[in-house]
Amino acid sequence: VIAANVDVLFIVCGLDLDYNLRRLERYVVAAGESGTAVVLVLNKADLCEDIEARMAEIRTVAAGHPIVTLSAIADGATAALYPYFQAGKTAALLGSSGAGKSTIVNGLLGDARQPVQPTRDADGRGRHTTTSRELFLLPNGGLILDNPGIRELQLWPEQASVVQAFPEIEALAALCAFRNCGHQGDEGCAVQAALLSGELDEGRWNSYLKLHKELRRVTVSVDENARRKEKKRVKKLCGDAKRFDKRSADER
Repeated sequence: VIAANVDVLFIVCGLDLDYNLRRLERYVVAAGESGTAVVLVLNKADLCEDIEARMAEIRTVAAGHPIVTLSAIADGATAALYPYFQAGKTAALLGSSGAGKSTIVNGLLGDARQPVQPTRDADGRGRHTTTSRELFLLPNGGLILDNPGIRELQLWPEQASVVQAFPEIEALAALCAFRNCGHQGDEGCAVQAALLSGELDEGRWNSYLKLHKELRRVTVSVDENARRKEKKRVKKLCGDAKRFDKRSADER
């Protein structure tokens, strides 16, 4: 848990050397679990050579959330965030260290209240200057919560959040010939057909599988009923494998 009673969540991603599409995708999934309005903030636009290409790439993982591109160090640039929260509303900043969250807070305040440091030249990563959460009252009457940079982002067990973050895969799955299609070479699988044709990006598909697997593992660890079901499933798979090996040996 990072914060409570937040109206808007700004996911801040730097467009410098530390840019990582898969990490941003994970943030979108986590944000979907919160039920909060989400805005993707692409900071350090001045360090990106091809903004349009980056925007096109990020739209594939944005799940329909609005995207704001800015350079927080420029005068007045952070004003682009004001339309998303007004007086009486609370916003929180989420992102990795060095993405520019504290610089955005300073821009919104019009004062260098939060200490900032340059990122490392080698990889563009931050130095964890912000080490605690702090809530600021802004000139427009809104509130903004600055959070320390996140080193590792684990997901809470809600499969619906993955579904919401990958709408194109869910839409394809609905076109499969069978409702229980496993999308792993099954006959009439629309997902596999889209992968083969290039309609579905393989990296996106691999992330979908990885996140589903991770959420299942977390669910099993916190839910006793799910743990029993998983144990039963694994036991059946092992039993099927042993029977197959025995049958093959007998045939030989």
